[in-house]
Amino acid sequence: MIRPNKLFAQYIRSALAAAAAFSVLTGCSGKTDTAANGIRLIWSYSNVTDSGILYADDKERLNFLDYESMNTTVLCSKPNCAHNDSESCSSYGISNHPILYDNKLYYFDVESVVDKDGNYNDITTIYRSETDGTDRVPLYKAEGMYMAPFYRLLLKGDTAYFYMANLGNDMGNSTGYDIGYFCSYNIPSNKFKIIDKIYEGYHSGAWIYGAWNDKIFLTASYSKEKVDFPPGGDSEAFDKYQQAIKDATVDEYLVYDTQTGTLTQSELPVPVYAEEGVYTYEGESGLVLLSEKGEEMLLEGFEKDDGLCVINGILFNITKKKCVKLSEKGAVYSLNISGRQVVKAYYNGNYIVKEDIVEADGSISGTKYEKMSESQLIGERA
Repeated sequence: MIRPNKLFAQYIRSALAAAAAFSVLTGCSGKTDTAANGIRLIWSYSNVTDSGILYADDKERLNFLDYESMNTTVLCSKPNCAHNDSESCSSYGISNHPILYDNKLYYFDVESVVDKDGNYNDITTIYRSETDGTDRVPLYKAEGMYMAPFYRLLLKGDTAYFYMANLGNDMGNSTGYDIGYFCSYNIPSNKFKIIDKIYEGYHSGAWIYGAWNDKIFLTASYSKEKVDFPPGGDSEAFDKYQQAIKDATVDEYLVYDTQTGTLTQSELPVPVYAEEGVYTYEGESGLVLLSEKGEEMLLEGFEKDDGLCVINGILFNITKKKCVKLSEKGAVYSLNISGRQVVKAYYNGNYIVKEDIVEADGSISGTKYEKMSESQLIGERA
């Protein structure tokens, strides 16, 4: 059972928090997926792995793009399967934060159960399956906890860190009083842990920026005031509703030390992006890069943006079509990409670039991927 009102409120808060601050698997078989720096950020039905990209299509079937062949496969090994029946095709139901680990697929599944008195109980189950979605085994059930696909998960080594919400029983009008918890799950030991409560209030949400110097940075947002959702579909009323939420919201910037296991208020500037070796924040004159040694570097002409990522030692700003070669002390270069293209990964000397297929009416009918060399992708120095 879906809880649409609660999910809508959670989506708004997650989006606002982001503004305030991704046999069948032949390429992946026989190995544990581990990023070069030991960090993966997984969310919105997608996971960029060592040798391919796991992602859900518009039918929520899990697919795999293999870097070597550049072929995309629906994760189902059933002969003659049309992949259009969620009851018989194994590609369905495995797209909520898919994690590839030791040639197995780990993922989350959420069920909302209603008792005879009409009370809701959300149950999130962590599953393990084969890489084609078969032989699904429930490993851990978290009672009263909701793990939505658009929540952000950080995989560091063999431990996943994420937040889960207790949505309560108030269906209301998408202004429920929610409680958020920062949690971890160690894959080899099958150990789930609630690390700490990170928020409690209306219009709540959290956002994990990334990890840096063995610390995970996140924000928790909530309001003690209830802002009622406006009736009807008036866009102006909706804009005022969102602004009222922003005005009432408290943002707490937190840091979790993976070595000591402590969650505290962060004393560093609020990050724009954080990954091992790279911590960026917005300074008075532009974006600042903070090294692990505490050295600061101003990236001139490199604006704050929500679409930053580090791939192969290069800091990309996809929306601004710029990048910084970190080995060149902050030199900024242009990117030779269109507005529909996104740099997703680096593999065997090439960058994997994703592009939406847009029809004449403006609708998106699919996705295509291509390989680009560094000389094709990176243009002139800015």
